Amino acid sequence: MKKNFSADNKSCVITVDVEDWFQVENLRSACPVNMWDNMELRVERNVNRLLELFSALNIKATFFVLGWIAKKVPGLIKKIHNHGHEIASHGFWHTICSKIPPDQLRKEIVSSKKLLEDITGTRVLGFRAPNFSVTKELIQCLKDFGYKYDSSYNSFKLNPRYGAVDQHEIKKNIDGIFEFDSGFYEVPISNLEIKKIVFPAGGGAYFRIYPLFLFQLLIKYILHQKGWYLFYVHPWEIDPGQPKIKSLSINHRFRHYINLDKTFERLKKICYHFSSIEHIEFISCSELLNKKLFNNQKVSET
Repeated sequence: MKKNFSADNKSCVITVDVEDWFQVENLRSACPVNMWDNMELRVERNVNRLLELFSALNIKATFFVLGWIAKKVPGLIKKIHNHGHEIASHGFWHTICSKIPPDQLRKEIVSSKKLLEDITGTRVLGFRAPNFSVTKELIQCLKDFGYKYDSSYNSFKLNPRYGAVDQHEIKKNIDGIFEFDSGFYEVPISNLEIKKIVFPAGGGAYFRIYPLFLFQLLIKYILHQKGWYLFYVHPWEIDPGQPKIKSLSINHRFRHYINLDKTFERLKKICYHFSSIEHIEFISCSELLNKKLFNNQKVSET
């Protein structure tokens, strides 16, 4: 049965960073870019599992798609779009933004957007930096080239790959969504913050490591605190059968492979609990902006 929600309902946003197992930063030393074409492509089967889950629970999500993946399997991107999900950009080569020369950064931002728009026939509004490596330069580039929002800011500071937004550029903080002067928005990753202590609660390895009941409590608290919650997952995180790289450091091996065999069932339980028991609305990043900022007027029309 289709659920009806009022404008006052809380919202969950599931985001999927569409990249394959060999494109992860923790595996970069063993899987450099010049080897990608020779790697086993497993992203399609994993995305299809996610699409089936989301369809069963009437969930709409945002898929931040790596340009390399879109070029390799454009049919998969069309399928995601045809299922009613939002397509957004994840760059092209999954390179940390602070390590990219400005000209290359601009090229990735423009080329990935155009590629995704050509595949779907729909305007791409959002961007997520690989490894949440947002920078001031990235934000400016996204504004310049027609994006409406970024979803890269992760307030957990202990991961050196994570970037930051310039707090002086923020015009408003609307329930945790940052509005910049130009009408550009940042939709941050959801973390629990208590007296300036940040507990990572947005997904990824933290979702795979924490006990499920604890992660569920974190979601409930954030929903109570802000009225919305944003979660991220990667297709390779639901794929315990992916090739194992033995040359990784202990740290990288732990972070990449921990509990891969449990992730899909955990995600299914979280989705079912909040959609069917808590009756929380699951919407895309753009829909969240429409709801919070524009009284349901489409972001693309602003």
